[in-house]
Amino acid sequence: MAVRNLAVAAFVVGSLLSHQAFAVPDASLNSAARQEVVQTLATKLKANYVLPDVAERVAAAIVKKNADGGYAAATSAQAFSAALSKDLRELSKDKHFRTDHDERFRERSDDGFPTRAEMEAIRDRMAQRGYGIEKVERLMGNVGYIDLRGFGPTEFVGPAYTAAISLLSGTDALILDLRRNGGGRPASVAYLMSHFFPMGDERHLNDLYDRPTNTTQQYWTNPAITQRYDKPVYVLTSARTFSGGEECAYDFQTQKRATLVGETTGGGANPVGP
Repeated sequence: MAVRNLAVAAFVVGSLLSHQAFAVPDASLNSAARQEVVQTLATKLKANYVLPDVAERVAAAIVKKNADGGYAAATSAQAFSAALSKDLRELSKDKHFRTDHDERFRERSDDGFPTRAEMEAIRDRMAQRGYGIEKVERLMGNVGYIDLRGFGPTEFVGPAYTAAISLLSGTDALILDLRRNGGGRPASVAYLMSHFFPMGDERHLNDLYDRPTNTTQQYWTNPAITQRYDKPVYVLTSARTFSGGEECAYDFQTQKRATLVGETTGGGANPVGP
C-alpha cells in the first residue's frame, strides 16, 4: 500500500538485530568469526523479522555473499558492521537496520520493569531535552508552530504535549514540524494525536504486530485528554523524519486531519530492538 509523502505505509514490529552503538575498540575478525556472525544473523532474521518473505530473502543473500567471499575484505568489526548494515538496508528497504560491535551486549528480556532510579534518570533526560519539544512559537498571522524532535515515554512527555497545545489553543492554524523527528514511542504518538480530534471522537490510529509472539497491539486516541485543537493543522516532513515521526505523519494523513508538506520520509517503519 502506497501512502503519499511517506516512504512506508505500515507500522509493524521488526527485527531484533539493531542496537545502540558504543564507543568500543575495534576488533579483528577472521573468516570463522564472520561466518558465525552471518549464520546467527540469518537465524535471528528468519525467527524475528516481521515480514517472513523478506527475512528469508535477506538471510539467503547475506549467507551466499559470505560464502562467495563477499565479506572477505571486512577484516575488522567496524568494517564488517558497516558492510552488513549497508546490505541489510538495501536488501530489505528497511532503514532501521544497523549492526554494531559491542562486546558487552547480551540479549535481554522485556519481562521486567525499570527501577525507580532508572525511571528518574529517564525523566531527567527527558526534561533536559525539553520532552522532545525544541520550540513552541506563535508566528505572524496567528499561526502556531511546534518543532517536535522525538517521542519519549508517554508518562513523561504527555503533559508537555498538552501544555504546548494549550499555549497555542488560540491560534487560527498549527504547524507541526517533524522534519528533524527521529521517532520514539508509538503510545506517545497516539497521545499527541489525541489532541486533534473532538471530545468523544475515539479514533483507531494504528496497529503494531509482533511476529515472535504473534500478537497485535492497537493504538487509539486517549479519551481522558481534555485539551483539544480543532483548527487546521499542517505537518512538515523531510528525509530525516524517521520511525515514530513517520508514524505520526502517517496517522495525520490516514485520518485526514492534516495537510502534509515536505519530502518523502526516511523509511524506518518497523520498530526494532537489539
